[in-house]
Amino acid sequence: MAKQLQRRNADKPRVRFAGNVAIVDRSRCKLERVWTPTRNREGVDAAKLQVAQNLLQADETAFFEPTTDHSAGFVNVWICQLADLPPGSTEKTIWIPESFLKEPGRDGPRIVSCNDGYEGQVWEDGALISTRWWPETPDANAWRTFIEGTDAGSGLPLNSTVDWLEIPGVQAVDWRKNLSLFSLGKENLQRAFSPQRLAAAAFVLLAIPFGYLAGAELKTRRLTAEIEATLAPLVDKNRLIEASQRDAFSARAFSLAMQERGSSMMLVDALSELPAAAAGKPVTISFVGLSENQLEVHLSGAEASAVPDIVTKLDNSATWRDVSGAVNRSGVIVLKGSVGTPEGGS
Repeated sequence: MAKQLQRRNADKPRVRFAGNVAIVDRSRCKLERVWTPTRNREGVDAAKLQVAQNLLQADETAFFEPTTDHSAGFVNVWICQLADLPPGSTEKTIWIPESFLKEPGRDGPRIVSCNDGYEGQVWEDGALISTRWWPETPDANAWRTFIEGTDAGSGLPLNSTVDWLEIPGVQAVDWRKNLSLFSLGKENLQRAFSPQRLAAAAFVLLAIPFGYLAGAELKTRRLTAEIEATLAPLVDKNRLIEASQRDAFSARAFSLAMQERGSSMMLVDALSELPAAAAGKPVTISFVGLSENQLEVHLSGAEASAVPDIVTKLDNSATWRDVSGAVNRSGVIVLKGSVGTPEGGS
């Protein structure tokens, strides 16, 4: 742990107003890209709920990359393992993934040297769309596997003229500049400041002059505890309300997407093809994303070796077109393709 997770005194990234900041080495993190119909506050809250329910393990924490684009799209989420840290050591510390702290890349691939090992990256329009970590520099086979997995899972940038199978040189990338505590996004700030802690801090600041004048240190502590006890149920109630709002927003957005395509049965027709494509094996759908006529499905219960056969069967079905499939880090099969009536068809 001393090697991988430590507060670095030399060549340390600067995050203004952040106080205690520690780097989570790339070897301890994985990138998940979560689709949301809008990347505003409600959409990111829905993505956060999906990550907590489907992707986050008990010994992991999530770091959401902030975004200024509020249109439909993917939110990058770094899931990091902090299980072997001493209890309470992260309470007042903001742990930030090493990859996010590095300067972003341009369109195309690059290999970045990390504190421990090397990271392959694919960038598109200033966004990181795929990444893989190796303890040593990748050889031709390892790089090919990474690029082909990116093409199947995310799709390589279409406007790039690079030779994707040529291994790029290793780069020593500088830390990002002009980062501040408030540029990290609300989702990540909640690890440093809870509503109870902010209220207690504000109360203590206001009570200090009166405490000195009246000599009421014990009274100040008692009132602080009472305020925290009063705020706790209110915060829990607000959390339940926000969760209900996110569920309703997600359902409404999904219904509108199907309505815009002109067929309320389009999604049902597409999903009904999956059992036959999986050779009749019982499968479980953990995620469905629909944007215009582009459908993404996360499937569990089928073997990874069955992916090519599933893709072929769906491509030959009456509903799916241009299907691609891959297995993500969690062992879940990710299927993507176009659904509905082909253009020009009846």
